[in-house]
Amino acid sequence: MISTEEALKKLLRLVKKKSKHRVPIEDCADRILANDLVAKHSQPPFSASSMDGYALKSKNKNPGTILRIVGECAAGKSFNGILKNNEAVKIFTGAPLPQGADCVVIKEDVTVQNNFVKINETIEFSNFIREKGIDFRKGYILKAPTKIRPATASLIAAMNYNEISVYEKPSVAIIPTGHELVKPGTKLPPNKIIASNSYGIAAMLKSFGAEPHLFPITDDDVPSIQGKINEASNCDLILTIGGASVGDHDLIVKSAKLIGLKLAFHSIAMRPGKPLLAGIINKKILVGLPGNPISSLLCCYLMVKPVIEKMLGLGSTTNKLRIYARLGNQLKKNGMRDHFIRAVLKNEDGSFIVYPLKQQDSSLITTLNNANALIPRKALAPAVQVGDSVEVFPFYTEFS
Repeated sequence: MISTEEALKKLLRLVKKKSKHRVPIEDCADRILANDLVAKHSQPPFSASSMDGYALKSKNKNPGTILRIVGECAAGKSFNGILKNNEAVKIFTGAPLPQGADCVVIKEDVTVQNNFVKINETIEFSNFIREKGIDFRKGYILKAPTKIRPATASLIAAMNYNEISVYEKPSVAIIPTGHELVKPGTKLPPNKIIASNSYGIAAMLKSFGAEPHLFPITDDDVPSIQGKINEASNCDLILTIGGASVGDHDLIVKSAKLIGLKLAFHSIAMRPGKPLLAGIINKKILVGLPGNPISSLLCCYLMVKPVIEKMLGLGSTTNKLRIYARLGNQLKKNGMRDHFIRAVLKNEDGSFIVYPLKQQDSSLITTLNNANALIPRKALAPAVQVGDSVEVFPFYTEFS
């Protein structure tokens, strides 16, 4: 049995980065940018008015001054000419600033009479101009790799790109195993249970940026397991669910070794998730997830997510958003394995309080569904009292 950290290091050493391909920007949401992008122009490409009003020279911006209106410009149109002293151009939000003008007086601060505009006694201090390049200058670089959020998609478009290079999505086979499993929606026999893990794993994988491929339930026998593993070898990553422990009916390691599995590790000092295994088979990564629902989901979140991130060019970082919160319930001294405690994080009177859930059994799906955070505890960590500060990281943030 190896530590959680060592297991993750061994697993990440097996990972190869995916290839790149080009996609139109309307299809780039949540993808990983593969190449740096260089802005082809400044944004905005010209100095523009930020309000409706009148463009003029700042030396004429004095209470009581009367200026002759010599034209008008709206967004997408320009004033043809050069603004002179004691002149003004009616201007609208987003319109290019006329040549010769260096400020805008908003329409609320003027009085218009025929073709003249009089500046009121009380006026705004601001010049209401968005200077050329105030957002970004020509040559600005959007660095890769980065996940393309909605604002990133807008930025890419503003930089004048209509298609970009992204990393291909890793394909992941999900192979549930077990004589006791039946599909959801099936009439449940007295000795069977619903195969629920696959659907949570698939949802997680989608949120990580992967393409899950859900295989049918596989019986607990060597030929069936071997057949499904070979069938899944066209995927980048193979996840088996169940059969990863050392019981008589836990046949993943035995079956896979007979067809060439090179085991990297089997069993880690993690709770839940001790039976986790990983290795290489048919030149692809195989990860054997435990069969208990919470064990499989947490192992996927904590161990498979970094694998997907590295495939997507994000490197081998395992950093997650972590915060510190005051403990709402006492925690006893931890045992010999790292423990990832399901918890509920709340904001109470402006402070974060985290409440470990009472039921931590690895078979209880409702417990994980009710949790919104994990409290990571190192092996042999001392007891923690109510009110003490503990490290917390949000859970399900990617797909809640």
